Amino acid sequence: MSNALMGHLIVGAIGAVASLALMGIAQLASLAPPASFQILCGGAVGSWLLISIAGTFIERRFVLARKHDDPGSGLKALLLFLLAIPAGLLAGAIIGAGDGQWVVVATLAVLVGHGLELVFLARPWRDGMTRGEVREAWDKTKTMTAEVFAEEINDAKQHQREKRD
Repeated sequence: MSNALMGHLIVGAIGAVASLALMGIAQLASLAPPASFQILCGGAVGSWLLISIAGTFIERRFVLARKHDDPGSGLKALLLFLLAIPAGLLAGAIIGAGDGQWVVVATLAVLVGHGLELVFLARPWRDGMTRGEVREAWDKTKTMTAEVFAEEINDAKQHQREKRD
């Protein structure tokens, strides 16, 4: 489960930047009261930590139920998307300290950022690769790399032999 959590945290970092940018744009467009960059970062990071950790547990339930390393499901996609609502509320509470305007803006920013992340990066409605498929793809990549760079590798080895002699 730690690998899954690390994956969620890495993708979450991208989502946090997207949410932060959206909140910054909302602030520049006078849709939200002023807040410092540090406070905006705290709200974005807090919301995405919540999404990453809770998302890992949601996915774990589907992994165990389907006995597949990365099962796809419309229900899983919906549940992961809905995580953005409490995460946005958390971000709004951090940023606006109860200001209703920031709660709405932050929730919308996190919903949009998380929705984009799900559509373009995670695609939780599709089945992902199994461990066997990943291993097979990695072996093909290593073979292809060895074939493509065979001449350069041989030249480097020959150069090393000449240096020793």
